[in-house]
Amino acid sequence: MTKPLLLTPALIMVGFCSSFFPAAIEGQAQMARFGVVMGKTTSDQLWTPSVGTASRDGYLVGGFAEVGLSGESVSVRVEGDYVQRGAIVERDSEGAPVAGEIRTEYLSFALHVKLSKSIGPLSVHIAFGPTMDQLLRNRSTPVLEQVLYEKKMTSLGIGLGGGFSLHLFDRLIPEFDIRLTEGLSPAYVGSFTTVRNRSLEFLLRFGVPRSLG
Repeated sequence: MTKPLLLTPALIMVGFCSSFFPAAIEGQAQMARFGVVMGKTTSDQLWTPSVGTASRDGYLVGGFAEVGLSGESVSVRVEGDYVQRGAIVERDSEGAPVAGEIRTEYLSFALHVKLSKSIGPLSVHIAFGPTMDQLLRNRSTPVLEQVLYEKKMTSLGIGLGGGFSLHLFDRLIPEFDIRLTEGLSPAYVGSFTTVRNRSLEFLLRFGVPRSLG
């Protein structure tokens, strides 16, 4: 996938949220941040019944908008990303060796509540909320294609993470996050199995503050 296509989710989210949020929460929010997010994903899958899997690495790039609801301590963040998920399948449910891999690309959306605490120029936070993945592309080895006959176009999940930001500059705020995204609905369905995604994400954000008042 080319770099312009990778940046599309970021541009869509920044543009959409810049126009939407001020009208949606007029009179409530005071400050907002709009920016980009990028990082590494370490993904695995939860099969039912259980099979032997190993994680695989990918990456994430996108955009976000964050609006404060109660000073700087409580905010809501909307995020849209291109993200890679999947897993390496090493053994089947009976323990027999399998040489399989799943690589899936999604357009992922998240709506998270963020709780922050400032300590001088450092702000620590936790964030949590629902996620929705829209399937863009799937690549699986032939042996797994035969088992997983249905690929869900939409899968739902929940994200939980935490990190810190540095308020050293007026125009640009870097933020570091570690986030676990757990699939709640199946991403794949087979004759006798269902598969959910799980990803650990290491993220770097750059946000530009903006007053909504």
